[in-house]
Amino acid sequence: MTVEVFKNIEEALFREVRRITHHQDRTKSNTNIQETFDPFTGEIVKTNVEPSFYDSSADTGFIQYPHVFIKLLSTVEDRFSNREVSYYGNSLVCAAEDTDTPITNDRAYEYVIPMQVGQIPTDGNDITLSTFKIRKVLPGHLIRILDGNNKGTYKVGSVAVGGSGIHTITLSNTLVDNLPTSNFNSTSRTLTFLDSVEIGTVKVGDEFVDNSSNLFTILSINDLTIELDGVIIPDITSGGLIQRSGDVLVADVGNICLLVLDGSKPILGASGNVKADGGNKNINPQIPIDAHYLIRIDSKEKKVHTEILTRMWEEFNPPRTALSTIVRSKDSAEQLLTSDITTGGSSTVVIGDNSKFNINENVFIIDNFNPTKDELGGFAEPFKAKIVGLVGTDSIVLDKIVPDTFTVDTNSLVVSNADHLLYMFHFVDHLTKDVESAQYWVHEFVFWVQLWVDRLGKPQEFDSTIHKVSTPLEDINGVLISNDIP
Repeated sequence: MTVEVFKNIEEALFREVRRITHHQDRTKSNTNIQETFDPFTGEIVKTNVEPSFYDSSADTGFIQYPHVFIKLLSTVEDRFSNREVSYYGNSLVCAAEDTDTPITNDRAYEYVIPMQVGQIPTDGNDITLSTFKIRKVLPGHLIRILDGNNKGTYKVGSVAVGGSGIHTITLSNTLVDNLPTSNFNSTSRTLTFLDSVEIGTVKVGDEFVDNSSNLFTILSINDLTIELDGVIIPDITSGGLIQRSGDVLVADVGNICLLVLDGSKPILGASGNVKADGGNKNINPQIPIDAHYLIRIDSKEKKVHTEILTRMWEEFNPPRTALSTIVRSKDSAEQLLTSDITTGGSSTVVIGDNSKFNINENVFIIDNFNPTKDELGGFAEPFKAKIVGLVGTDSIVLDKIVPDTFTVDTNSLVVSNADHLLYMFHFVDHLTKDVESAQYWVHEFVFWVQLWVDRLGKPQEFDSTIHKVSTPLEDINGVLISNDIP
């Protein structure tokens, strides 16, 4: 785990508490407790709250009261969420994805009906079966035959519901439609598809029909390349199909196993379509972490102390379900505003240094006081825009107008290459420590946050006991943590 993960959480917690317990920089206004937006009801509060208290931020120590202190109390891996997580040192196995090269085998799709037993008693296009879910099968769905003489994936042409409980599914003669764009070699008469296409069921003798309705017999198949007969140059634009004239199926002795799938709902992995029979690969799941944070708020006025408890209680009890968090990546850059956004808003933002920002990167702009919840009680999306230009060494130009509520005084921050996540979050405990003789009051709140962290290193399989780890371990920023663990 990297420290950066917990820094993101602490920043989110600080912004939540700061927004509730402060409204402006009190060295200028002596205004405490936000007075314009009630985070619990979403109403605009008309009455300003201006308690009189001793503000030591005017002293040499520059301590602002109420003073907010956040401390990570404990972290533990969450093992009680009924999730499937592999043991340390191992990795889970899932179906391989279409990531490196275009695939020709069948993809995985969502089930309409799971495993069924059917029969193909004669040559033709018909499959008989007795499932009571037959009315869920519709023309256009896919039939995947898993064994026998007709392994492959076929399209449903029509469905006949039998009164005796024996139903008939008639397959379409079209095996694959909406074929992608291709290249054609007129010398070898081979046509190569330029994108993934499921032709694992196609056989020699099937027919290719191009987008101009020209028909060719397939003479051979090699990955994404098919050899065509004839002398006509086929139309290589997308939209062609492959069909099987006559009988689509040959008779099978006994029962066959089949699935009914929805071809419009492919199962997607992190970076592509999941293959149905393309082997397996190892994956490294993220680890859920339960973290408990202590938030301590010190006050120099009893009235302020009471008002803080009221605001915190209204905001977090009943328990809030989520914590709005800006999660940085290793490519993130961040800079504080060095100049207020001009009145009326502007697409140009002036920061300290723009050298680590790039055109077309997405950025978030956050500050201490913009609400994370909207007027309806839901969670508001932080201001997000794309960089469309860099000006000089200290300005960035965005594709949106930035509101003039972002100012230097509110510690407005520009963060690039980050995500906005809602972590599970709620109030756990509260304790008050009052020292009236010293004019010093303290609230201590404990909050629970569930976050997710990546495992370090690439997944790999081991066939023996691990006795020593010598691989260098690094955090998200590439800083070496350890080079040798006995």
